[in-house]
Amino acid sequence: KKFLSEFASIVAQIDTKETKFFFSALLTSVLSNHLAWMYTVSKNGSATSRHHDKMASKSLAVLAETHPYNPLWAQLGDLYGAVSDPLTICRTIITGKNASLVYRLLFIL
Repeated sequence: KKFLSEFASIVAQIDTKETKFFFSALLTSVLSNHLAWMYTVSKNGSATSRHHDKMASKSLAVLAETHPYNPLWAQLGDLYGAVSDPLTICRTIITGKNASLVYRLLFIL
C-alpha cells in the first residue's frame, strides 16, 4: 500500500512536462539496463525463461561447477543486473540536493 501511494506521489511530483517526464525516463532506463527483474515476472518454461537459460553466463556456469550455490551471491548478481553473456554489470547512481526525494526514488526503484 505504501509503495503504490509513494509511486503515485512521485509521478504527480516529478513526472510532468516541466521536468521533461524525468521519472518516466528514469524508470525506463533502469528497467532497460537492469534485466534481472524480467525473470521474476515470467513463468517457468516461458520464452523469457528459456531465453534466460540460453543467456546464462558461461563463466558463472564454470564457477558453479567448483563452488556450491550461494543465494547471497545470486542476489548480488541480480542487483547488479549480471544476467547476460558476456557478463556485464550495470549500476544506477541517484544523487540530488533534495535528500527526501532521493530517498523516495530509491524506495521506488
